Amino acid sequence: MFATQNPPHESQSLIRTCWTPVTIRVAWELHRAGLPTRGDTLFEAREHVLLSLPSGLDSIRAERMATLLTREYVSRVDSRRYRARRESACSVEPRIRWQERLEGALDPLGKMVFRASYGDEMGLAEVSALTGVDQAELQSSREGVRGALRSILRADSISMAQSDVRQLDALLVRLACLPRSDCEGGVEVLQAGKRAHVEVCARCARAARLIRGGVLSPSDLLPPDVDGSASLSHTSVLALHLHPDARQHRDVIYEALGGQGVRADDDTLMVHPDRVGDLPSILWELAQRGTPMRHHIRGARVRGPGRWSDGALLGPVATAAVELTRSRQWGEIDDVGALPKPFPAPPASGHWGLIAVLLACFAVIGGVFAFGGADPGAVYPLQASFSRSDGWVAARFDAPDDAWLVAVVEGELGLELVHLSRNPSDKGELATGVGDYQLRWPGERMLLATLAVRPKEMQPLLRGAVSSEVPLEDFAQRLQVRYPGTGLQLQQSDSKDISKDEGR
Repeated sequence: MFATQNPPHESQSLIRTCWTPVTIRVAWELHRAGLPTRGDTLFEAREHVLLSLPSGLDSIRAERMATLLTREYVSRVDSRRYRARRESACSVEPRIRWQERLEGALDPLGKMVFRASYGDEMGLAEVSALTGVDQAELQSSREGVRGALRSILRADSISMAQSDVRQLDALLVRLACLPRSDCEGGVEVLQAGKRAHVEVCARCARAARLIRGGVLSPSDLLPPDVDGSASLSHTSVLALHLHPDARQHRDVIYEALGGQGVRADDDTLMVHPDRVGDLPSILWELAQRGTPMRHHIRGARVRGPGRWSDGALLGPVATAAVELTRSRQWGEIDDVGALPKPFPAPPASGHWGLIAVLLACFAVIGGVFAFGGADPGAVYPLQASFSRSDGWVAARFDAPDDAWLVAVVEGELGLELVHLSRNPSDKGELATGVGDYQLRWPGERMLLATLAVRPKEMQPLLRGAVSSEVPLEDFAQRLQVRYPGTGLQLQQSDSKDISKDEGR
């Protein structure tokens, strides 16, 4: 989390001031989302928040922003979404004296509704189930809370007293989470003589509940020793944005770059540029192959607060890079320049000569690769129908949710790995929306395979098959030997559409 290069004093102050209140709020949000707070999750979520907070914030503002930033972290890890979250509108800043006057004006039921409905953001049905109080009575009490706040605002000549319920509720949520004016950040929960404070301070009471529930440990609240040589870390990222017509190439780029990055949103790949050898040459080669075409990709490089983790890119540098790509021209990538045009297609005679050779070779070994019936040895049987048109091949297929998917296309440039699952769910990028999947790619024939285990590097198998007279069939054999129980579909060489049910 910490770097030793050019540390700004602001980040050291931020860590000292905001560590404990941010930790409490992050743990609370993770707990509400049903996520663990042990292992790396709490540490990474807290780090993302601290990296993203602007300098000069007080602990109350930092704590409030931690709610949005923790949800932002969860969205990155669970859904690969890297859009910045915006704070809900509220025309005035909450004041502690309003909270104190409000609680002084409420009866016991009103105080409970204020803390549960607004502080814990629980629905009235949930509050009713926990307390046994009728929902109608709770609703009436909540209206009383709103009315009491309107009276307080009118007394202070705050125009928001006349605002609609949505604005008023947003202010009540913020008021319910405010700590007492004498709160020292939440460390009071660790001090034996501060029990009276903990009971009445929203921040400290929440920390005590989290510790009693085993969600937090006391040591989590203690900030690290921060000296003059430590600051929040910075990193570099190259965001590659794909045109909607070229999103299917994202996995090809990911593999070509050695997996040194993360997929973001539906159309972006964020690459760690310092971990890729000759990045410009790789992107040039992909453009020359048309995977993707140069007018279907653009990229921006950014350096800023952030850190690469196993599950996501932490910090604001990620959203900054994603947003900056939208200002780049298609076909231009920072540090790479304008991409080249694709190689011209070979003469038609050579194309048909290659087809003739493949047809002849396939006829010789057709008995071996008839793929006519389901193999009971397949762990995840695969159903597919293939077609080809104007230099493209397409497959419509159905595969079990738990299967890893491999897709290889045979074309003029040889064998091309066009999909390699990193987890079973990434097949969703190919989903049709009606319960099956579809893949279309430039080439002549396609192979689809389902694996019961996460596939390792495919390149050795592809290199081993490239010298064969029938490389796609050779690769199929090597794949089945390497991964027993593979479900396999291999498009045949004749011109008609083929539909098979195969689990070889």
